[in-house]
Amino acid sequence: MFKSSALQIVAKSPFKLLQKHMRKAYKSVSLLEKFLQAGLAEDWVEAKSIFQQISRYESRADSLKMEVCNNLHQGVFLPVSKGQVLSLVTYQDELANIAEDLAGLIYGRKMLFNSTLHADMLAYMQSAIHACAQAEKTIAELSQILESGFSGAMQGLTESMISELDHLESQNDKLQIELRRKIFAIEADLPALDAMFLYAVIEKIGHLADGAQKVGMQLLMLVSR
Repeated sequence: MFKSSALQIVAKSPFKLLQKHMRKAYKSVSLLEKFLQAGLAEDWVEAKSIFQQISRYESRADSLKMEVCNNLHQGVFLPVSKGQVLSLVTYQDELANIAEDLAGLIYGRKMLFNSTLHADMLAYMQSAIHACAQAEKTIAELSQILESGFSGAMQGLTESMISELDHLESQNDKLQIELRRKIFAIEADLPALDAMFLYAVIEKIGHLADGAQKVGMQLLMLVSR
């Protein structure tokens, strides 16, 4: 009986839209690796094409966010706080926003990266994308969580997945520290403006991993009620 009720909740609530939204947000983030590879190769034609794809996914994510918000105002019964659902979709949406801002910054300035930083930049970006992939995987479990009636086993699985997300975010922090150390070593040889924007790029990539962790923590708060 409960399973049937839970399925009805899933069908009529924003949760399916939340999952769909997260998939679009992650699509925009996942393209950043190819985008950065094109930028490092100074292939700005390819970089522009990928940037446009990122922007399209970000726009679709925005539309889905509005659908989620509209559904929340239609009086639908939810087994969780509507405020927490709004916070969750906001954190998810921020990932797509960061991806577009990051690609826009690099493409807009056609930034050149010192060749000694290329491998570290790619590893750092891949680490952030991996964290976002784990967040998307965690959100994909929403239907099962609801269908299980928030059972201890399902909550335990969610906590395990979020623990892995915390680990990935911590790894990303370590890569950022190492990359900043290498940039500092060559900073004197860089034009001041280039160094400033390089640090801005590093910070934005780190925000992706931080944002993925926020998605996970918000989901944990939501299912722990």
